[in-house]
Amino acid sequence: MKHRIFTIPLVFTLSFILLSGCRTADTSRSKSDMYFDTIVSVEIYGAQSQNADKMLEDCMGICEHYDRLWNKNIKTSDISKINNSSSNTVTVDPDTIKLLSNALSYCAQTGGRFDISVAPLSQLWDFHGQSAVIPDAAALKEACSHVDHNCILIDASDDSVTLTDPKAAVDVGSMAKGFVADRIAEYLKDQSITGAIINMGGDMRLVGSKPDGSLFNIGIQDPFGSGSCTQSLYLSDTAVATSGTYERCFTVDGRRYHHILDTVTGYPVDTDIESVTVISDNAEDCDCLCTIAIIDGSEKALDMIEQTENTEAVMILSDNTVIMSSGAGKYLRQQ
Repeated sequence: MKHRIFTIPLVFTLSFILLSGCRTADTSRSKSDMYFDTIVSVEIYGAQSQNADKMLEDCMGICEHYDRLWNKNIKTSDISKINNSSSNTVTVDPDTIKLLSNALSYCAQTGGRFDISVAPLSQLWDFHGQSAVIPDAAALKEACSHVDHNCILIDASDDSVTLTDPKAAVDVGSMAKGFVADRIAEYLKDQSITGAIINMGGDMRLVGSKPDGSLFNIGIQDPFGSGSCTQSLYLSDTAVATSGTYERCFTVDGRRYHHILDTVTGYPVDTDIESVTVISDNAEDCDCLCTIAIIDGSEKALDMIEQTENTEAVMILSDNTVIMSSGAGKYLRQQ
């Protein structure tokens, strides 16, 4: 396998920035709103003005539909029904079955290192609040005993889900945004546009290209705090996502605690990856692969990426070293 390793200060962040070179003000329209606890924006290119607003409203409607379906804080959502089922079988939307089935495939491939039944554990940690609190060790141990993707039983014949452990619960945050981005892309591909940028809080799905046929120019910021944009991705008709250990985190006694958790210990995974960017055919896979890469660490993650068809990655390590999969260089250009 061909791994390319650089020691230049090339770094990425969860927040992609559209550079001025990829905007066409007179032919683009955009709309943003808050879904999935993040800002979702859709920008479309080459649409007739009388149709653009309707398309954007439809895109936000897709987001609202899935937010209601999978938001764990909505009592009537499928995720809430599953998590509060007390091991009773519940009937859910067919798309919930698709999402869970795809997730369980990754759970099986990783031997549970990536596990969507992590909710009993993740709910003990608060990476969004103002106070930095490390959960009680005994509580973490107890939560870990209920993390096991094998307890999620799916019957696609009648769209039903059963949790065999009454204290188990699912968390689809690692892939829901990617799934929705792909659904929006499917909708927009049937519309009269030249291209679109779907940004789900940094997880992006690109449709087509700019009106002049050129690639989208996606700038990427430094996650170490400089605020600069040191590199660009030139892409079209693909998905790209970034995940890192540096945004949803807090520090206690000089140690940083981040949001990607080890399902065995209950604490954040010990990883050498500061940030990972994955480029692939669909956003759902990008979401999962980003999380798995951080869990596994750079060496194992690179092997995984190299063996995954039509997929590339750039990993920025804690010492500022940059490691790229063998085909990633074709997407990167110095500014």
